[in-house]
Amino acid sequence: MRFLGLSRDSQMSAFHGLSALGILEKVKVESMAVNDFRGVLQTLNKIRPDEVYNLAGQSSVGYPG
Repeated sequence: MRFLGLSRDSQMSAFHGLSALGILEKVKVESMAVNDFRGVLQTLNKIRPDEVYNLAGQSSVGYPG
């Protein structure tokens, strides 16, 4: 089974987490901004996945809150 991952900086990232899990070779990673609705829709129509998971979380690490 092969998986597709979207990343806003796939050209610059080494994906150490995927390597540590031993699944880097099973994941095809493409660059895309998840807030680009048209681009996401075009990719979903092209790939036709059975399932979609959005793991992009919004964070405020530097916010003193």
